[in-house]
Parts: sequence; structure tokens; C-alpha cells
Amino acid sequence: MIRLVGHGAVAQALVDVQVRVAGRPAQADIQEDESGRGRAGQFGHELHEAVAFSDKNEHSAFWITSNQLSSSLFPLKRHYELYPEVTIDTSINVSCQRADSFFTTFPKVIDTLVLDVQGAELKVLRGMGQLIYQFQWCLVETFITELYEGSALQPELDAWMRLQGFQNAEYFPIYPDEWGDTLYRRES
Repeated sequence: MIRLVGHGAVAQALVDVQVRVAGRPAQADIQEDESGRGRAGQFGHELHEAVAFSDKNEHSAFWITSNQLSSSLFPLKRHYELYPEVTIDTSINVSCQRADSFFTTFPKVIDTLVLDVQGAELKVLRGMGQLIYQFQWCLVETFITELYEGSALQPELDAWMRLQGFQNAEYFPIYPDEWGDTLYRRES
């Protein structure tokens, strides 16, 4: 399984990549180095690395929020109405990478992708390139409304996933009529 999850703290502001080789649960998070940036680490059978994934290899603003869970490559939009206590503290410039350029070697046994990157899900999926075809299952955070300015909504994600050979197997609402998680299954 590959689990891509966005973190909000400056030290963990980028995506925490966990590559599970033996299916063991996470044993640690990204560690902060002297400069305050995340660094890679090997924890048991998992590799953790701080990286911002997108659909292009480029620099982008990364919006850091007050609650450290809502930070994103996209500024907040409807998020302000649902969670008025969450504000944008600052933004930093980050270097984004396509997943297919980051993973130069890719374990052949990984069949599940878990993606929760605060509105950047479609950008990350597009940046997977041919790697997307290795997955049988993708659990993706999806939005019914635009919590983040410019983020893809569930119908757009569903359409893109269908083009890649996946079907929407089940939607799990977390905040009804706003956002949740969608399980996509590769069609046989």
C-alpha cells in the first residue's frame, strides 16, 4: 500500500509518503532536522519522506493553516465556512514532484493507494502517470463542495478515475454533503 497524507505543521508541511512493504502499521512520522524541514527515514518496513506531489515538477505555494491538518497546495475556500476557527497562517514555496518521477523504483506488489492531500488529490493522481495502473484499489479523499479554491470535486475525480479503468465502489461521507472518502476499484 502507498499512503499519501498531507501534514500541516511546517516541519511536516509536505506529503508523508509511506510505502508499506510488509503491511505493517506506521511506526513513526517524519522527523524534523536542524533546519525545521522534514527528512526521510526508514521505519521498520516503511519509508517516510517529505515531498509535495503534484501533476507537474514545479514550484508552488503551500498554504499552512492554524490547525495543522488543513494545510494544502490550494488556499481555503468553503473550508472557512465549515471550520471558521481554521485560518491560513502563512504560505511557503515548495518544490512539487510528479509521483512517477519520484518513485524511480516501485515495488511490484503494491496494489492499494490511500490519498488524503487536502484538495490536491486529482493533481497527485495525474502525476502518477503509468503507476496508477498498478493499483487495484484507491481510497481517495473527495469533495462535494469546493473546500479548497481550485480543487477537483468528486464528479471530476470519478470521471478521471473511470478513464483510468476504475469505478466508484463506495462513498464514505465524513461531513455529509461536503466531503468524505471514495473507494475506487479497478474494473476487471
